[in-house]
Amino acid sequence: METISYAATDVGKVRDNNEDRFYRDDTHGVYAVADGVGGKPGGEKASQAIVDGIDGHAPAFARLLQRTQEKSCGEEGILGDEERDSIFSHLSRALQGINEEVYRSASVGKFRQGIASTVDLVVVGRRSAFILHVGDSRVYLIRGDEIFRVTRDHTYSEYLRQHPELLGEDQSLDHFSHVLTRSMGGKPRVEVDRLFVDVMPGDRLVLCTDGVTDYFTGADILEFSQSCDDGELAKILVDGANARGGKDNATALVVDVRDDEDRPFSRAATRPDTFRSVRFLESVDLFSELELPEMIKVLRFLRSRRTGADELVISRHDRVDGLYLLMSGRLAVEIDGEKVDEIDAGGHFGEFGLFGHPRRVADVRCLEECEILFLSEENLRRLMHTEPVLGNKLLWKLLSRTTELIQQMMTES
Repeated sequence: METISYAATDVGKVRDNNEDRFYRDDTHGVYAVADGVGGKPGGEKASQAIVDGIDGHAPAFARLLQRTQEKSCGEEGILGDEERDSIFSHLSRALQGINEEVYRSASVGKFRQGIASTVDLVVVGRRSAFILHVGDSRVYLIRGDEIFRVTRDHTYSEYLRQHPELLGEDQSLDHFSHVLTRSMGGKPRVEVDRLFVDVMPGDRLVLCTDGVTDYFTGADILEFSQSCDDGELAKILVDGANARGGKDNATALVVDVRDDEDRPFSRAATRPDTFRSVRFLESVDLFSELELPEMIKVLRFLRSRRTGADELVISRHDRVDGLYLLMSGRLAVEIDGEKVDEIDAGGHFGEFGLFGHPRRVADVRCLEECEILFLSEENLRRLMHTEPVLGNKLLWKLLSRTTELIQQMMTES
């Protein structure tokens, strides 16, 4: 695959200087937007330092993806979980280094009060997009007639939305809409959201600062994308933000994913598409309280598996090893060769395997070709460690479901 990008930025109608910066490198598939914080020259210095730092790392990012894909996955370019984690670790270390430089620069000269910026960094490989996110700039992915908001704002209003009990009676979420809970340069170290999505030809990634998203919803961006010619969307969004008030700097960066003439794209059937998997998780009660960016994070810890008709998924007396989620197909639950139950697409089993080491009491066999997602106890622990807030939300649902199963078994006995 190859990428081609378009960008636009404007100071707006209120600010005296533009603290937004963008970076685009189609050769290496590296893209970023940064929005300096504060309305003072320090914000401009922070955002510029971030894109300068990313520029210095871009060739190494591209070499890392290419080397890892060719070594681990051959021509298909399908990265395993360990390879993805390794790439994220490398990208995160680079971003942490840039953060430290921005933080240190505030300790000298006229910026002693501190400088900070948001950042969204996107690195596109053969069939993969690695996204690192800090702040309230956003990344959207447009696929066909759908748009997906990939990132979640790091603002106090977003935190209060998750914890409404903390909001005073006379307070509105709008009061805190631009109060950041994370930023580049604000502290010696920064917590970075890491999100992986599969990409395919025809996909469009949209990176934009809050000077755009203050005026346009995801649905608006999708409508503009469907009605404008290639290369026009970024300018339309920035001009539109100015036309609607222009109270802030506005920046939009659009990345189109296309077929590589030398390497036609083919989607392997062994890895489910990110957003198809998200749609599936939305239909499963265990994940009903998670938002799309949270589900994308959960997918990092799920393993996918395809099994043929009449193939055993698990065998009786095997150790229970985790939670199975059936994306497609049908499963038969058998005891001594007799079917005692059937599991349709959308069903799941194995919750007890996340909280102990019981043994299976039945065989589970595919009645037709099946596509399964699997969460192991080990990966649940990793999720809890790396994403504690998200992990606790999921853990609460899993414990509630496990309690229901225990009560059901006691009633039946």
